[in-house]
Amino acid sequence: MMMMMMMTMMMMVVVVVMVTQSSADKLNKQLESQLAELNNKFDVTQRELNDATAQKNHAQSEVSDLSRQLEEAENEVSQLSRAKQALTKKLDEAKSTADSETQASAQQRVLRVFFKFQEKNYVF
Repeated sequence: MMMMMMMTMMMMVVVVVMVTQSSADKLNKQLESQLAELNNKFDVTQRELNDATAQKNHAQSEVSDLSRQLEEAENEVSQLSRAKQALTKKLDEAKSTADSETQASAQQRVLRVFFKFQEKNYVF
């Protein structure tokens, strides 16, 4: 009878071990599935991070290029402004010279007319 009890107990242990092994196998499959899912999510996230990094680098490159273009444009504006001032000064000088020459020429004409009238003894 003792032997029978021992065999029954052993059979119970074997059943418990088999059930436990089955539960462990099932849990292992679930964990492997979760791991695969997490690895896929990690890969997607890594690709998104790489894309975002590439976009950031591209944007920084564009900002650098636009900053350089802006600096060049500002330098050109400054040069053009200086050139405009120089040309405005030359124009003002030319106008002043022309006005002076026109006034001197007019004065000379007036004097010539005056002397012509004086030669002919006209009185003013």
